[in-house]
Amino acid sequence: MSSSESAQPIFWQADGHHLAEINVTTAIADLDDPVMEKFMAALDKVNALAEASAGFVWRMQDETGNNTGTYLNDDPRQIANMSVWETLADFRFYVFNTPHGAFRKRRARRFVASGAPTFAIWWIAAGTVPRLEEGVARLERLRRAAPRQPATREERGRLLHIRRLDPVSYTHLRAHETR
Repeated sequence: MSSSESAQPIFWQADGHHLAEINVTTAIADLDDPVMEKFMAALDKVNALAEASAGFVWRMQDETGNNTGTYLNDDPRQIANMSVWETLADFRFYVFNTPHGAFRKRRARRFVASGAPTFAIWWIAAGTVPRLEEGVARLERLRRAAPRQPATREERGRLLHIRRLDPVSYTHLRAHETR
């Protein structure tokens, strides 16, 4: 393999494509419960921040302007979020380097931990909008192919280090380690 081939990113972006993402999580309480109050109060600000961020294209909304009224499996505690970004770099910057990151770090306080993936990303043709059913299908496919959970403390530490450096490579690495 040449050095130019080895430099090819694992999750490269084809011309004329944008990044779509879905994130599905389950709240630990009903959304109108006091334990969810800070999360619900911050949604408008976090969504406005996304919309003002470089590379933002679209986000799924319901009549509230958020997407907390769209239920999967008739579960009012399950929240589905979808958005489209011009590039993976734009999306990663928003997720990890804006105030959104602080909310993300505290998600265990308000959402049920899941051993299965709750997040999926994929490329779509620029100018198109993903349907919720498409996002759910992508997430379900990822869940079926999901690698096992790390068995040892050392393995978890090594994988978390990789995950912090490059979450996409982490997912790719985990998928290939279990084959």
